[in-house]
Amino acid sequence: MPGRPEHADSEEQQDELTVGSFTSPAICLQFPATADLPQAHSLVLRYMQYMLGYVDYPDKPTDLLRHRFPSKVGGVPAWLDPLNLPTAQQLTCSVTGQTMRFLLQVYCPVDDNPIDAFHRMIFLFISPRGDELHQRGAVRALRCQLPRANPFYGDSPAPASQKAPQPLQVCCSRSEQHHLGPAGLC
Repeated sequence: MPGRPEHADSEEQQDELTVGSFTSPAICLQFPATADLPQAHSLVLRYMQYMLGYVDYPDKPTDLLRHRFPSKVGGVPAWLDPLNLPTAQQLTCSVTGQTMRFLLQVYCPVDDNPIDAFHRMIFLFISPRGDELHQRGAVRALRCQLPRANPFYGDSPAPASQKAPQPLQVCCSRSEQHHLGPAGLC
C-alpha cells in the first residue's frame, strides 16, 4: 500500500524500496518509492520521539576553549584543528554572498571509527539573513575530525588545572616550518 512503511530484509531490497528513511531512538521507518511523502511525514511525526535540549552556562569560561572539546551555541567556534581552518569561501553564504554566522558546534566522536575520528566536531553556520534560511546554501555544516594521535591534543583529557590549550610552537628542526603540538608530533 503506498505510504505504508515497509521493512527491507536485505541491503539490495532496502535500496530498491527506500525513498526516505527516518530514524529515532525507538523506531526506524522506511518508505517505498511509491510512497505519498506528506502521508509518510505524518507517520514519522506520529512515531518519532523528540529529544529537547537547552543551553546552560558553562561552569567556567575556560570550559569553552578547544582543549575541552566543547559543544556550544553562539560565540565563536572553538576549532578542533587550529591550523586547518575553513576558507573564506566555505564561510560565505551562497545565497547572500555575506559571511555566515556561527550558530553552534557539537563534539561527536565516532565510536565505530576510533582511528580516524577519535575527535570529531560538527560546526553549523547560517546565513546572516534569517529570511533566506530556506534557500539552498544558506545553512552549512562543516566537520573536523582528528585521530587519537595528533599534534594538538594528548592521549588523555587535559587536567582541570590546565586553563588554556597548549600554545602552538613553530619547530625549526627541518628546512620548512611546521607546527609542533603538545604531543610532540611534527
